[in-house]
Amino acid sequence: MIAIAVLALPLAWVAKEQRQSAHELQLAEQLDKLYGVAVELGGPFDLWDPRKRLEPQPWWRDLARKVLGERVRGISIESHAHRDLNVLSSFSSLQALNCGGMDMDYTMGDNQFPRDLTPLAKHKTLRWLALNRCQIRDLSPLDGLSGLTTLKLRETNVPQEQIDALQKALPNCEIDHFLFSNARQGRR
Repeated sequence: MIAIAVLALPLAWVAKEQRQSAHELQLAEQLDKLYGVAVELGGPFDLWDPRKRLEPQPWWRDLARKVLGERVRGISIESHAHRDLNVLSSFSSLQALNCGGMDMDYTMGDNQFPRDLTPLAKHKTLRWLALNRCQIRDLSPLDGLSGLTTLKLRETNVPQEQIDALQKALPNCEIDHFLFSNARQGRR
């Protein structure tokens, strides 16, 4: 009986992980059809460090990717039609998210998504986040993302108090808050 349990538990875990990978891939495909998102895939234990992620992964990480399946690790949503971040709740290994386009034809505030960052609070694996040209005011949902290393808030009207409070909560996060319109006028 113990031998069956010892064998059954890992097999049940592998099956659960494979279902999660299939679900994430299916959802990413739907998002791509609806909004034209760009998706980065990787194994659930692949390295995130941008300097190392293009290097060959250790054998056990490659094996985990093959056995457990690929996960959505990065998403770039450039469509202005998509405003709700709740759809991201199914992605268990999300490490990079770009919700703001860098298209210079848009003016500050044109980007209507996202306004509510609360759905991101559960993404503890998030390392890189770009919210360029988004109309957001409250950064407090990001306070608990201790692994966040880069936050881009270019061309946003986020109050400086919010940025300062987030920087205090996440001292290891580099926050890039730059207003191109102010730079053109000689201000920052």
